[in-house]
Amino acid sequence: MAQEYGFDASGAQPKGAAKVLGAIFLWIVLAVFAGGLFGPSGLVFVIIAIAISIFIGNKKCALCGCGVNKDTSRDIPDFEGLTWSLRPYPTSVGRICEKCDPEVKKHEQAYDEAMKRAAEYETWPETYKGRIPVSNGSEKEPLKSDWIKGKENAKNQLIITAAYMHSDCNAIIKLRFTQQQESSGNYNYTAWQAIGIPCKLAL
Repeated sequence: MAQEYGFDASGAQPKGAAKVLGAIFLWIVLAVFAGGLFGPSGLVFVIIAIAISIFIGNKKCALCGCGVNKDTSRDIPDFEGLTWSLRPYPTSVGRICEKCDPEVKKHEQAYDEAMKRAAEYETWPETYKGRIPVSNGSEKEPLKSDWIKGKENAKNQLIITAAYMHSDCNAIIKLRFTQQQESSGNYNYTAWQAIGIPCKLAL
């Protein structure tokens, strides 16, 4: 399934949202039952319980599971420019607590620095036959982007991933693309994957 900077093209809901919807459904069933069994007073009681449950429920850190304070916690960053296999966290749904925040900030700093390096990257296609001023021994193992909607998006993800993995590189050579047809419901589209070799240019 193609990814467009981290968002599933199928549009499937995250597991956390499914759990919340399931809980709400159960509360509604209970409310109907209580209303029929105890009358209006029972229904009012269940509505109050639902409000309290929604207010205090699902307030845990998505990383360590401890309780979070809404004023000091924050959403998990998604690191959407990286390939899925390199993203520090397997989800971008939920909030992080103060205890986990310093570790997350380290990854954010590394990601921000990679984004700055990526802005200075140069690329050469696989078909280029001229001389490229590559520093001896600087070529890395080939990298691949995820399958992404949009050829330019695939290229950008490849560059950012290379910058994140190799702080000493500033270019990609032998850049090429592959494509395949994918679908989401009745929607058909072309997914792209960028492939290239990170390296450092000689000054």
